[in-house]
Parts: sequence; C-alpha cells; structure tokens
Amino acid sequence: EDGLDKYVEMTRQLIDNYPNALVLGFSAGGVVALRYAERYGWKNFRKIITIATPLFGSPPARFLKSRGETYKQLSPRSDYLDNLLMINPPKEKVLSIFSEFDLKAPFKNMSTLNWPVMVVKSKSHGQIHSDYKILESIINDSLK
Repeated sequence: EDGLDKYVEMTRQLIDNYPNALVLGFSAGGVVALRYAERYGWKNFRKIITIATPLFGSPPARFLKSRGETYKQLSPRSDYLDNLLMINPPKEKVLSIFSEFDLKAPFKNMSTLNWPVMVVKSKSHGQIHSDYKILESIINDSLK
C-alpha cells in the first residue's frame, strides 16, 4: 500500500494486539486512525482522539504533491480526505481537538464534522501536543 494507507495497516497491527485501546492521533496520525476505524470497524478500540489533525487538508501539502501519495492525500480537497469527512462514527468513539491556531482556513470548516470537536488555547499547531496538562484533562474527561 502507498501513502497513508500504509500507516493504516501498521496501525491495524498495533490495535489488533490491544483491544479497547485509546488511540491518540496527532496531526496526520489522526487521519490514519480515522481511516483505520472506517476500514476495520469502530468496535476494535475504546476511542480515537485526534489532535490538530488536518482533516480538511494541510495547505503546505499542495505544494509538495510531487513528493508522493501521502502529500497528495493530505492536500486540501483530496478525494482521500473528502471520503474521510463523510464518515459518521458513533459519537462516543471520536473526539477531535484543535488549537486556536488551527482555526485558520481550512480548519474553519470543522463545524461540519459528524463528531464532537474541541478548541484549546495553544500557540501553534505543533505546540498543542506539548500542552499536555490541557490535553490530559480533556482526554480523561472524554473517557468518563
């Protein structure tokens, strides 16, 4: 498999060994986790929490299309992401967390997602995973 689906298969090998797992997907890892669930079912894990995931595409990716399938898939309006955005997961199975920084286009469309979304204060897309005290509280609350 090419592109992100290669990582979906790697994720499957991990999740299949840990039933009822909590899956945290940072950035493109969130796309991979959601694609895994779409492909193999929602029962195989406890919950997916995506963190700063470019569900509507990563604007820099469109400039890197010549770099391979993964970049094409992460480009805004790619068929790969458009198909992913149409999923309708069980509400208790998915939470997407974005930073305030992520509210810039194309993330402004996040109100169209078919699952819960939260926005946290963070200085940048890359720093959100470093703000572990904020994330820890949100993650713990979402598992109750």
